[in-house]
Amino acid sequence: MRTLLFKNNTHNRTPIEVPGLDYPVALNMTVRKGLKWADLCVGDAVVLKETGSGQESILLPAPIATIFDIKVMRFSDLLHHRKMLGFSQDPKCRYYSELLRTMKRCYDGFIADELVTIVFYIVPPEA
Repeated sequence: MRTLLFKNNTHNRTPIEVPGLDYPVALNMTVRKGLKWADLCVGDAVVLKETGSGQESILLPAPIATIFDIKVMRFSDLLHHRKMLGFSQDPKCRYYSELLRTMKRCYDGFIADELVTIVFYIVPPEA
């Protein structure tokens, strides 16, 4: 099982209504540079783990998420898909300008014309 690493492990765990589904889910989205994550398939399970803090995730054990959808596009195309940003696991990245700033911080030399993989995943609700 693959592990998605995050600088902060804040994920929406509150189920919401998602168009096309008959039941609410805790849907999140993360944007990753390049195509490394493009081979994930709908239904795959991934571990969500915090990194960069020098300590293990405060969520023990690390939550297991289910892949809901994968999209590959140029980062700049997100300007035409702003509703997708509303699912960002990091609330400050729900706006294009803030997400671009974050991508530049996370990926040295990142430019808006680069290909990105957008990973939509569902986390289990809080117990």
